[in-house]
Amino acid sequence: MTKVTPIRPATTPEPTPASDPTFNELLKKSVYYGTPTSVDYPKVSEGPAFYRNDSGHMVEIPETKTLFDPTNGRIFSPHVTNDYRLIRHEDVVDIATAAAFSFPEYGNPTIDVAMPREGARLKVTFTFTGVSVDIDRGDKLHPTLHAYNSYDTGWALRTAFGAFRVVCTNGMMIGKIMQKYRKEHHQGIDMDDVKQEIVTGMKALSEQQELWKAWTTVRVKSQETTDLLKSLGLLNANGEVIQSLAEMKEITGNGEGVSVIDFVELKKTREELNLWRLYNLLTQYLTHEVKSDIKRERIMVKLTNQMDAWNLKAA
Repeated sequence: MTKVTPIRPATTPEPTPASDPTFNELLKKSVYYGTPTSVDYPKVSEGPAFYRNDSGHMVEIPETKTLFDPTNGRIFSPHVTNDYRLIRHEDVVDIATAAAFSFPEYGNPTIDVAMPREGARLKVTFTFTGVSVDIDRGDKLHPTLHAYNSYDTGWALRTAFGAFRVVCTNGMMIGKIMQKYRKEHHQGIDMDDVKQEIVTGMKALSEQQELWKAWTTVRVKSQETTDLLKSLGLLNANGEVIQSLAEMKEITGNGEGVSVIDFVELKKTREELNLWRLYNLLTQYLTHEVKSDIKRERIMVKLTNQMDAWNLKAA
């Protein structure tokens, strides 16, 4: 079994960028977007929080602190309560990595670390490429584990289990049974909880596989598609499909492309206009065109719930 030693305990007051050789070796063997062999985490410290009163004087705010970068003075979050526990990006990555590499039966996942907002936020994705879920001929998925953190309080500390579609590099949620683990910042992140989420998520994905296969036989009506797009906010002011979504294609078995417009206007045969293809067109749009993770997840939840409802109705 692959062992991953955490780079440092969560209690270390002022960590430096990751330098643990074990973790860096894992990155060398994985898909990492950024520095190829190490992660340069931003520095973060805590200090008193102030406000300027009517007289122009700076006054300290009681029971409140500020999160800032001590190297340049940049403020990540001007006001958080004193019971807010600073959870460092590197600790989240260390713990999630240790959990993800605890299952030799799933193989070694690839790792993708992203830190948007100049390092204020963290998203690390583990893709279990050694596990394939087949839906249709040439159409397979890999399980994924996502871990999030932030210093600007924009993202909650959490992990989420989902799936990655190889054909169009779409990210997917596992419907109503998608696993999500969320902790407040005064609690921290626990490796055993993350490991349990992986186990439960793998089981949920196996069950969801059968539903997704069933979607390939469920036909979608024009009005159903229009109503869905409207509920997801994917129609413009004129009631038309937004352009970036309308231009996307889902390749069929004969090599031709199917678009959302085909579903709305019934331009293809009923066999081509199935629930699985519509779902993938929409997840393709959400994955590649919606930049906000929060907005993307909110729409994805509505989408998968509606898809599940259609599938149950057709069953």
